[in-house]
Amino acid sequence: MERLQSGTGPNEREEIERLLAQIETALNLLESGDAAAPGEE
Repeated sequence: MERLQSGTGPNEREEIERLLAQIETALNLLESGDAAAPGEE
């Protein structure tokens, strides 16, 4: 988040926002129980 708030260029800002969206999606999947637990693959 610090990198996002510091003076980033437009390309770097887009990349950071994309990565944050991926992290948010992964956390939502874990929260809802959609992700397989370790050892259940």
